[in-house]
Amino acid sequence: MILTLQLIKIFSPFILLALFFCLYKKENHIVQTFCWRMATRRNAPKFFILVILMSQLFLNWANYVTAPNYAVGLSALMTGSLFFYRVADRILHRLHENNRLWLVTIMLG
Repeated sequence: MILTLQLIKIFSPFILLALFFCLYKKENHIVQTFCWRMATRRNAPKFFILVILMSQLFLNWANYVTAPNYAVGLSALMTGSLFFYRVADRILHRLHENNRLWLVTIMLG
């Protein structure tokens, strides 16, 4: 199980990059349906954020199981705080307003 979690931990950034490059600005049915639902349905963006946060928590758990330390716990707490919509909205609004804070956040991540 540890080996599987280590493989997931290693390949997860590459999987995300592959998804991004395969789906960004493509004119296929999957992307069109996704964009249409994100624009027309009220709960679709919240569900998308929930899926992303759950995947981040899974990666935090995989990191904790393979190499436990305090940084993983802090990352899990920060990710868990984003489950609250008001907190996430305030954080993203402040990051959008302040470019220096955004740059520091990217550098720390």
